[in-house]
Amino acid sequence: MTRVEYATSDGQSSYFEIDSDERILDFRENDIKSIDLIHLNTCSKLERLFLAKNQLRTIDLRPLAGITSLRWLDLSHNQLKDVDMFQLGECKSLERLSLSYNPLGQIDLGFLTQCQSLHTLRLTNTLLRSVDLKPLSTCSSLEQLSVAFNELESIDLTPITECTELQILSLNRNRLTNIDLSPLSSCVKLKTLNLSDNQLEQVELSPLGTCISLFSLILGKNKLKEVDLVPVGTLRNLRGLDLSANQLRRVDLRPLKYCYDTEIKLYGNPLQKAIHPDSACPNLVLEGPSE
Repeated sequence: MTRVEYATSDGQSSYFEIDSDERILDFRENDIKSIDLIHLNTCSKLERLFLAKNQLRTIDLRPLAGITSLRWLDLSHNQLKDVDMFQLGECKSLERLSLSYNPLGQIDLGFLTQCQSLHTLRLTNTLLRSVDLKPLSTCSSLEQLSVAFNELESIDLTPITECTELQILSLNRNRLTNIDLSPLSSCVKLKTLNLSDNQLEQVELSPLGTCISLFSLILGKNKLKEVDLVPVGTLRNLRGLDLSANQLRRVDLRPLKYCYDTEIKLYGNPLQKAIHPDSACPNLVLEGPSE
């Protein structure tokens, strides 16, 4: 047995007693302000480490570098501002990493060039004003990426071209004024694309024509004045199309060839005309929940 020492936000010192054969360590919700992970380097079988919902302001991740079995690291819901992630590059088996709900402000994702097994990266609500996704070009197994609830005014999705396994991309609640979706044309397994709650005045959907698995396209709460639905018109799996709370005056739904089972949200727009065959769009929603 070994001890992992930590201190709480009120200055109290304590420790967790763990076995070196542990595969899962769950330290969530313990009011931890600081923790010494040095003795975890003896846990050669450790696969999951959960430190979410604490009061961590900083953390030394160097002891994790030697744990090649680590697959899941959750540091979400803390107070982390300055974290050196470089050593995580040694965790070749890392599959899931969550840093969501930390006031990071910025992050260098360079360490991910060595984490080619990564399939989930969550950076939700981390006060990011910019983020360089270039390191993700080596993460061909990536399935989920969230940089939602940040302060991004622009983002270059070019590296996503190599992420052919991507299924969920969340870019909602940022300050995006424009976005080039071209890199997503190679993401044929993409199921959910959330661009809601931004400042988009226009969006070119042509690249999504190859995303044959697309299930939900969320464009609500932007400043769209027009939208061409022809590129997504033949997507048989599309079941949710949210165009609500934009500035659309006219929407032509006729290109949606397979919209019978698709819920289409149009409420919150100054619509003067919505062109559609009524019998083909039974799930058209023109009124919001509170209207």
